[in-house]
Amino acid sequence: MLKLSFCEVFVKYIAAHLRVLIGMELVKSYGYSQFRAAKEVDVAQPLLNYFLSGKRRSPYLESLRNNRRVMEIVRSVAARLARGEEVSMCDVCQEMKRQGLFDLIVGNVDMCRKGCDILLTHLG
Repeated sequence: MLKLSFCEVFVKYIAAHLRVLIGMELVKSYGYSQFRAAKEVDVAQPLLNYFLSGKRRSPYLESLRNNRRVMEIVRSVAARLARGEEVSMCDVCQEMKRQGLFDLIVGNVDMCRKGCDILLTHLG
């Protein structure tokens, strides 16, 4: 069986949720408007609004939000963006790998194909 790469797992299961979390952090901690934060992290403003208002929930997003190490990365990226720095999602992915967060995810790629909610519960 051909196994998924780190990049594939990151893009398929994690990147969009991290973008939303970073956007939420920009709104809450740095006073960004939802429009500006959504543009900064490249997500639709209505999507960001749904998560901020609690109208939409995602087990993937909640699993990431409940992980202290993931949220440290989210806060760090938001701070860098607020200072006007350009941040690559590759940098975010590499930091997650460096901290060993992907070892838990990619350790069993078959589970990824069944649903990352199973995997993300093991991040905490």
